Amino acid sequence: MNLKRIIGLVILVVGIIATGMGFHYKGQLESAKGEVGMLSKPFSKNPFGEKAGSMMEAKIGEYDVPVAVMLYGGIALIVVGGGMLVCCRCKKKRK
Repeated sequence: MNLKRIIGLVILVVGIIATGMGFHYKGQLESAKGEVGMLSKPFSKNPFGEKAGSMMEAKIGEYDVPVAVMLYGGIALIVVGGGMLVCCRCKKKRK
């Protein structure tokens, strides 16, 4: 294996790990949003409860962009690493 293929394989593995982590954290965020909605619903008629619920949702919403970057970045790394593996094959010498 040449160096470019090894680098491509490393990039591919990092991309797979980043995408898997992105999907995991996306599920965690959706679960947290559901729990906040469920917990703040009984207090929505109270101005304090409404404010607390919106603050919790805003805090959870801060993590949407980093998780999306992890997902899309992981997918891009998978494409780049896979392309390097395919394009940088060892060429056999023919006689």
